[in-house]
Amino acid sequence: MGAVYLAEHPIIRKQAAVKVLRPEISGNAEMLDRFFNEARATARLDDPAFVEVFDCGVAEGSAFIVMEYVRGESLAARLARLGHFPVGEAVALGRKIARAVGLAHAHGIVHRDLKPDNIIISAGEPEEGIKILDFGIAKLSTVSATSPWEGPRTRTGVMMGTPQYMSPEQCRGAAVDERADIYSLACILHALVVGEPPFAGASDADVLSAQLHQAVVPLRARQPSAPPALDALVSRMLAKSPGERPRSMNEVGAALAAVAEAMTSAAQAPTVALAGREAASPGALEGHTISPTSGDGTSERRRSPLWAVVAGAALAAVAAGVVIAMGAHRRLDARPVDVVVEPAPVAVPRSEPSATPEPAPSAEAPAMVPAAVQVRVGSEPAGATVSEPGGWVLGTTPLVTSLPRRPGAIELLIEKPGYPPRRVRVPGDADSERTVPLGRRRPRPVDPDEWRKL
Repeated sequence: MGAVYLAEHPIIRKQAAVKVLRPEISGNAEMLDRFFNEARATARLDDPAFVEVFDCGVAEGSAFIVMEYVRGESLAARLARLGHFPVGEAVALGRKIARAVGLAHAHGIVHRDLKPDNIIISAGEPEEGIKILDFGIAKLSTVSATSPWEGPRTRTGVMMGTPQYMSPEQCRGAAVDERADIYSLACILHALVVGEPPFAGASDADVLSAQLHQAVVPLRARQPSAPPALDALVSRMLAKSPGERPRSMNEVGAALAAVAEAMTSAAQAPTVALAGREAASPGALEGHTISPTSGDGTSERRRSPLWAVVAGAALAAVAAGVVIAMGAHRRLDARPVDVVVEPAPVAVPRSEPSATPEPAPSAEAPAMVPAAVQVRVGSEPAGATVSEPGGWVLGTTPLVTSLPRRPGAIELLIEKPGYPPRRVRVPGDADSERTVPLGRRRPRPVDPDEWRKL
């Protein structure tokens, strides 16, 4: 339909993106109306999640829109580069998209073409933000009667959108409302977690048929690390009937916030279980001493009565067993790891000698070995994803987690967008701590087509 140019004001040196419609299309009243629909829609939205429109009009037979130039990476490009997102990051992105699109809905605007290509991940501090783009086929529920670009916003029976992210009612060409965007967001969440949208096919016709008639495969069947609450939410958002979906983007955002909170609690639980294991370890009873850590990080050893140590060890073992029984071994974005916590053997003096003398314990008897090791991983800068080579995501740095004890070394992959990936090896049979420098940030890849346009 046209081209987008990166422009710079010759005096103030401010950069902008300029969309230009081809002259032969600019003469079509309906296409021209759709083109300026984007300017009308974004003009209503005063929020950092939307690009600002500076100007629009027709010059030398071509329609144009001058808008904010956003430095960043499209969600589609990052998804293609990473394959899929860690579940925690996907949920966080989903919350940002739900908030932004919910604001558009509050202004009477239904996007109707939500997809990773129309979402930019923009650089920002203290964290990355998003920009929702391309309101070209948006449906405006109310418009000014005095606008010179008035015309029909949408027509029932005309199918518009991208098949992989279109709601069933859009596939039929029926009238749509906010719940069409909710369906599209579910397709985006599915693509972020799994690596592809819920329905695929050899042709657009196959995809449209699947959107209309095919049942969606549960999210956890394709990505076991997804929590059940997220699976249930995405399935509800993908309901074929709009009436069975959440009522609003605000409801979706609240549900995603609950999922994020539950994942954070689950990620912190393994540390409690491991602490219980350490409290019940045989070493804690050796010489009837305990070694608390003082505020300055040094250890202070002090004597403790045998009965207090015995009681403490038993209580810690029971508490650790309860934590694990409640499922506290689940980590954020990671497969379940079975950490076996067994009560430590407690030597209780007998009041009477045994009838049959027991052999003295061998000096070479093996000591009890914990079933898991504690791994602490940091990165400079922080916020990198830590995963095992098999693709199982353990969390983000700074990370404290427990892994099954194994012989040899454990290889971990450290990744952060914009930095080269790093691989580190930690011992599989001992606790360890590593801080990994990620090096210099890589320059943003330049689209060759962008240079051609410049």
